[in-house]
Amino acid sequence: MMRRFTQALCQALFVACAAASAAYGAAAPAPTAAMMAPIDRIATFVNTGSAIAPGTYARAATITDEFAPFQWTTGDVGLQWSEGFTAYNASVKITKPHFVLGTPTEYSSSATRAYIVLPGTFTPLMDGKPFTETGFWTFVEVRDGAVWRVASQTWAGVTFK
Repeated sequence: MMRRFTQALCQALFVACAAASAAYGAAAPAPTAAMMAPIDRIATFVNTGSAIAPGTYARAATITDEFAPFQWTTGDVGLQWSEGFTAYNASVKITKPHFVLGTPTEYSSSATRAYIVLPGTFTPLMDGKPFTETGFWTFVEVRDGAVWRVASQTWAGVTFK
């Protein structure tokens, strides 16, 4: 019962955030191409399995996701998370992963840090059948010279069909 209530609440929040984002219109500030570059590299990994480029993540980055160990905080977190993602997908029979990012629903930045929230839709096959998960990918980035790097990455699933 509580799970259904939580899912319904999360779905309502997802729809409300998407509507608010659409209503906010073109005048809303948006992340720069340089800020989106590391996020795009991570999404490319999800879609293709290609390695995430070194330097995508900042030193001491943190990743939180829905599969064990759920949080990566030491060492090469990008490599550890990507290997865990691949292993988790294999364990639950996910194939043909496909991830699409939407327009940021929230964005704020300073000269050296950025906060970016993006709705996402993950549509792989699970045990050979189409599966859809929607949610939000939240990033904190830090600027290192002219390059932006991911300092924190969190996925929060909202709907699972």
